[in-house]
Formats: sequence, structure tokens, C-alpha cells
Amino acid sequence: MVALDAPSRPPGPHLGPGSARVSRDLRSGSARVSGDLPPSGGTEVSGAEILPALLECDVVVRSPGVSTHRPELQALRRHGVAVVTSTGLWLAEPRNVPVIGVTGTKGKSTTAALTAHLLRGAGLVIELAGNIGRSAIELLGAPTPDCYVIELSSYQIADLECGVDVAVFTNLHPEHADWHCSTAQYYTDKLRLAELAPVRAVVLNACDARLEEVAAHLRAAAARSAGVEARSGAAGVRPEPIEYGCRGQFTSTDGVVRRGTSTLLCESALGLRGSHNLLNLCAALTAAETRAELPEDIAATIKTFQPLTHRLQSLGFRDSVEWIDDSISTTPESVIAAVAALADRPLVLIGGGFDRGQDYRELAAILATRDVVIIGLPATGTRLVRQARDAGIATHNLLEANDLDRAVALARERAKRGGSVLLSPGAPSFGQFSSFEHRGMRFAELAGFGGSPAPEAKGLGGPPAPVRVRCGGPSACEAKGSVGRPHDER
Repeated sequence: MVALDAPSRPPGPHLGPGSARVSRDLRSGSARVSGDLPPSGGTEVSGAEILPALLECDVVVRSPGVSTHRPELQALRRHGVAVVTSTGLWLAEPRNVPVIGVTGTKGKSTTAALTAHLLRGAGLVIELAGNIGRSAIELLGAPTPDCYVIELSSYQIADLECGVDVAVFTNLHPEHADWHCSTAQYYTDKLRLAELAPVRAVVLNACDARLEEVAAHLRAAAARSAGVEARSGAAGVRPEPIEYGCRGQFTSTDGVVRRGTSTLLCESALGLRGSHNLLNLCAALTAAETRAELPEDIAATIKTFQPLTHRLQSLGFRDSVEWIDDSISTTPESVIAAVAALADRPLVLIGGGFDRGQDYRELAAILATRDVVIIGLPATGTRLVRQARDAGIATHNLLEANDLDRAVALARERAKRGGSVLLSPGAPSFGQFSSFEHRGMRFAELAGFGGSPAPEAKGLGGPPAPVRVRCGGPSACEAKGSVGRPHDER
């Protein structure tokens, strides 16, 4: 959490190019803030000094990993202190270029990268940033593109005051209840993006039941606002939702993406596994079409897309066994999608990680229909194994390992020729690894494929400045408030 003591300025937040790069350490109710202080100088505080010092500030810039629902931040707002994120500051800057914002429980990064790729294929100059790797604030001072594509997490959306022009939602599943204080509040915080000005289009997955409810709400709101405008002449008609997936211009069924009634391409031509990635493509196509006329041969552009790492990434084969890195998986739903994409083979699943109260019963029921060995990792691996046993999976196919090293060794012993070893944890990496990338790279190294990071998606620029948040003490929303989490697994 970083406090910037700003001098008097015209209305509206501003952040200059000399703003601090900081590292943060939070431990059970106390924090130490350090970094390169602004040219005007600054104060370093810790422990009990933090809140009084922040109350003297005009603006407090929070790291996205620090929950906006913390009592300390609520107190700052009550005292008139502006609490913002760097993303919020960037969105508040005046611009004449449209912004496409992509969010959802899963699929955000792939959808954002696909959207940028499609728009570049249509001849536009695109900047891709946000939760995907490069902070939006780093775009200040850069050459102006034709359009921005920004990936946004719920942590960033929760207290935004300015939104995007096109809001894209991939799906909505229970997640991050510790940060948002409840699953219902997570949904509320995430869905704010659909209603924040200057939104002109809302793109929704028609195959997602929760987003279908949102679409119905938006259609009703659009009809009401149109009626008010017709009667009074007032501006401000709300946008109708634009749907994809099960209906709309771009749909996906049976491993095929269609544009209207015409087949656009099949899953085998995409280079991305799974029906969920076909839906991500439909989202990207729908979003891109709000900003540009896509060429008839857009399928040729799609085929050149470079998939992102740690997302059902095939590392290669060893002894006729494919090793697959899906370290990005932090929810049971994402594991279900990964397992469905590998439906034609025996499977060794390595799952488990940081405990957010995940319920693996639906996943376990699906796994019970498969030729599968499950290896559970701390902490949720024990629950995964127990619920798999309750679903009828034989005990000799249910194993636990104290760490990823042991899990990979067990997987190597139990994998069948022609099968796959899948790392799809269904839980964050906190407590064992610094990030899901670190977890995936370690898995690749242990499997014998090296641990070097793969190239980033085009347009991300260099890696972000290191940010470290170490957590301890009470869980979020207990008496002492939400504990900060690293902003790496949204």
C-alpha cells in the first residue's frame, strides 16, 4: 500500500512519470513501505504509524492485492482521503482512444491477448496491458494507439470510478471470497465494469448462467433508459448487451466456432485446447468487432495466435506421456475445463494449493468417470482426494505429496503410455511458490523440460517491476480486515 502526498491540483487524479516504484511487505496487520520516493521527498512509516500517516495524505494508491474492503481503507475514505489504484488513475486520464476492458473469473488473459491479436490483424495499432503483465499506468507518455485492450481483475474493478468503453465478461464463478468478504460481493465488484461510465458496449458469455442473468438485467435497463430518453429527450441510453457463445454473431458448439451460420474454424486449427478456449475466441471476436470491421479471412489471423504459457500448455512428451502445464488454474471450474479438454486419454492429475474453501465435489464426480490418478498437494489436495474417494475413485488411485517435487515423481511412476500428466491445481500457489508462473516453471523443470520463462504476449513490453506481498495473520474480512494478496492469480 503506497501513499502519495499530492500537492493541490485541478480536479481529477493525476500521476506523473516520476511516480515511485515500490516493493511492499505486509504481515498480519503491519506493513513496511519502501521504494524510490517521489522527487518531492516522502515519509517511510510502519506499524501503528501507518493509518495516522495516511490520514494526512490527499491520495492513497493501493496495490491491487490489498483489499479495498479493509477497515483502514474504509476509514480513509470516510475522512475524505482518495483511495485509488494505478489502473484507476490511468482510466481517469482524458483520452480520445477507446478502451476495451476484459474481465471474468477465468480466461481473461487469453481473451485479452486474442482481442489485441485480432485487432492488429485488422490493421489497428493496439496497446495490450493491465493484469496480463504490463501495468496500464506504464502507458502514460507512450505513443497513442488506435485502441487499448486492458485485462482487469476484480481487485482492480472493485473501486474504479471510471470505466472502459467496451466491457467484456468471460464467465463468473465463485472466487476470491477472502478478498471481497463474500462470493456475492465478488460478483458485485466484478460486475461494476458493466455500468461504469463511459461504457458503450457490454459483451457477455451467453453460455454462462450468471452472466445470462446480467444480460437480462442490462436489457431491462436499456429498455427503461430508452423510454426515459424518448419521453424527456435526456441523453444516456444504456447499452444492450452483446452476447456470444450460445447465441450472437460468434457461437461455439461441438468444437467449432461459427460466424453467423458459417463455420469459421475448428478447435484443431486454433492451437488452444478445450471448449472454454473456443468461448474465449468468441468473446475476443465479438469485442474486436465493436471496434473494427474484421476481414473475411480473419481465420488466417486466428491461426497465427501464440497461446499464453501455463494455460493447458503442452510441455512435450517423455516415454510416450504428455506433460501439460495448467498452473494458471486456481478454481475447481478451471480444472473441470482442463480435464474436459483431455477427454481421450488416461490422466494423472496433480491438484491442490492455497485454501480458499474450494469445493471439489463436482470435479470429483467428473473424474470418477475417467481413467485417472489424483495426486493432492497441500493444502487443498487433502480435500480433493477425500472428495474424489467419496465420488467412488479407488483408493489406490488417490495419492498425496508434501510438495511438487514428490508429486512429479509419483506422477512419473503412475502415468500410462499414451496418457497425460496434468498440473491443474484448482488453487492459488500462495505459501509454496511466488506465483503461478513460478509453480509452472518448477513443474516444467521437474518434468525434464527446463524452467525458462516463455516469451510474453506481443505488446506487453518488459516485465513489470517486482512487487512482493507476504501474507500472514487473519484471513480477509476478519476483525483486523482483509490481508493483502499478491496480485498474480486473478
